[in-house]
Formats: sequence, C-alpha cells, structure tokens
Amino acid sequence: MTKEEALQKLIELTNRNLRLTPSTPSDFNDVSAKILKKVGHSISLSSLKRLWGYVEYKSFPSPNTLNILARYNGFYDWSDYLERQELPESDEPSEFLGDGVVEADSLEKGDELLVYWENDKSCELEYLCNHRFRVITSYNIKLLADDVFTMHSVCVGLPFYAEAIRRADTVIPGYVGAKGSGVSAFTIRHGKK
Repeated sequence: MTKEEALQKLIELTNRNLRLTPSTPSDFNDVSAKILKKVGHSISLSSLKRLWGYVEYKSFPSPNTLNILARYNGFYDWSDYLERQELPESDEPSEFLGDGVVEADSLEKGDELLVYWENDKSCELEYLCNHRFRVITSYNIKLLADDVFTMHSVCVGLPFYAEAIRRADTVIPGYVGAKGSGVSAFTIRHGKK
C-alpha cells in the first residue's frame, strides 16, 4: 500500500468516526473543533480542506498533520497507523470501538483509572485534567509512581499508550504497554465532587 492509499484510508476512517464527510466551510470548522477536543491539538482549516480535496493541493501533508489525524482515530501516530495497516487482525480492516473504551474527556479531575493487562501488569492512575494523568501505583510495568503523562483513551484489546511522560526533571517521549495482547480490563473510581 502506498502512503497516498494509506492516507485515503485514514480519511475514510475519519469520515466514519466523525459520521460526516466534510464538504462545506462550516463542516471543516466542526471537524477542526472535534479533533481539538479529542486530541488536544488542532489541524488548520486550510490543511483539512486540502486533505479532503476541497482545495487542490499536490504535496503530501506534514508529519504533524498526519500524527494528529492518526491520533484522532485511535492510533499513537502516523507510523503506528501504517504498521497496523500491514497486520491482518480480522477479516474487516476496521471497526468501531465498543463499550470497552474510556475517553479522557469523559473523566473528571480526581477520578482514578485502574488499567490491567497480561502477566499481572497494571497501573492505577489519577486524572489531573486536559488528558493528563499521574501514576499512583504501577505493577510490573515501566511507568513509575508520580510519572505524569498525556493519554487520550484506553480501550480493551488495544495497547496502552502514554506520551509526553514527565518523570521528575526528565521528559520521556512515550510508552507503549500491552503491545501483544492489549489492555484486558479497566475500572474507574470517581473522585469526590
């Protein structure tokens, strides 16, 4: 599959996840707002219009634009999206996520998220705000107590992704857990309001 074909498939996936194929300036405004809300980063209106062919443009999108669009659709980044296109996980190349997903946007400050995966690996997280979490405890994983990181969602059956990890004075770009089997379960404990 060429990178152009992969991009077209990602745009089609985005249309399904948006439940919309943008075709007017107000549609592109809505798409921009939805991406910003879910991912915490935006794609410019002009870039969105070029991606969907509303405005003619011959160049390939920037890596930043590709990464943001991939994140909106549940991938870690563009490279992760490309790698997963090569893996035949089922007869259907894409699917909607079911009930086994929690979006950071659905949490309140102080809520706790407990995430489990194979071989007794787990972590207990406190939601801070703006997609940021603090590790309360961790078992058999590389994240440590008091690490603070960005995470947009957790989904049963998919890997656990943390990015922009702050550990004391150190910044670690990212962490992937449960790469083989995916997250097996999670629970939410709502904080006091």
